[in-house]
Amino acid sequence: MPKAQYAAGAQLVFAGPAHTGYPSGANVFVTRVRADGEAWLYDVLIKIGPSDHQMVKASGLQEGWLRPEGRIATAKSCV
Repeated sequence: MPKAQYAAGAQLVFAGPAHTGYPSGANVFVTRVRADGEAWLYDVLIKIGPSDHQMVKASGLQEGWLRPEGRIATAKSCV
């Protein structure tokens, strides 16, 4: 299995599907990375409001749902 793209402590942006209920473009802080068979899953804190105190824990997010800040999408995800 390839190495995880992100590590604990990474600050990213959420770019997952709407059905997750998390706001697209929200700031994300990775708290844990774990392998699940052939995929990497991420446990994170998602900032859901203007205050740093308005964060929610999310577990098992897929690697493709996270992006470095400033990167909206990859060419592969646009196809």
